[in-house]
Amino acid sequence: MFFKSYKKGLKLTKISKVLAENDIRKTLENFRNGVDDTSKGDALKELFEISQQEEGLRMLLGKYNIDFNKFVGLYTKLKLHGAGQWIKGHYVAASSLVYGGSLEYLLRNTENKNFDSVAFRLIKWFENKESGQIKD
Repeated sequence: MFFKSYKKGLKLTKISKVLAENDIRKTLENFRNGVDDTSKGDALKELFEISQQEEGLRMLLGKYNIDFNKFVGLYTKLKLHGAGQWIKGHYVAASSLVYGGSLEYLLRNTENKNFDSVAFRLIKWFENKESGQIKD
């Protein structure tokens, strides 16, 4: 179990570094040069694969009918509402999608009109190194 968790952590860190990269100059340079930078898209696919490899996560996503496109939508929504930041070694927008407690809370609250509070609660969850279910 430890080895599996360790391996997931390493893969998640690698993916998160790609997703967190926000160098506008690089993006503009790639656009000017006609370079199609698919690294973020590939990283999101890998993140989704992590969620599909764990039965509990896969079941949660299935319960809420979350496919890859909706998964990417959740990631984007988290970033737009302030969760695109590093907290205690976790890039919250990505990590929230691959841990049972955070994912379940996110899915329960996706339609919350005050989604900023959902993103903030997830940030606090990682900041306080909490585990398990997040209560509303």
